[in-house]
Amino acid sequence: MPGSPSCICGNVISSLYLIDEWCEGKGQVFPEWAVKLTRKGKDWVPIPEILYVSYERLSPEWIADEFCPVLPDLVIEIISPIKHLVNSPLKLKII
Repeated sequence: MPGSPSCICGNVISSLYLIDEWCEGKGQVFPEWAVKLTRKGKDWVPIPEILYVSYERLSPEWIADEFCPVLPDLVIEIISPIKHLVNSPLKLKII
């Protein structure tokens, strides 16, 4: 039986805490921070559940209310039976 939305949310939160503990002093962990990319000449803005960016990549002047200014070091996107993958064909291609 697939996990419930609250179970999935709990797993995301647990992962966030573990990654945050692991990267302490090395970078920042963000839940649902949009990353502006270009794909086939067009803007594409995925919003992963969790991303990690090292301080080596992240400028001290970054602005939290804008898109992630660099490619993240780690991205976690949770694909669940609850999400309609038909509406997310690009995510299927990434996997």
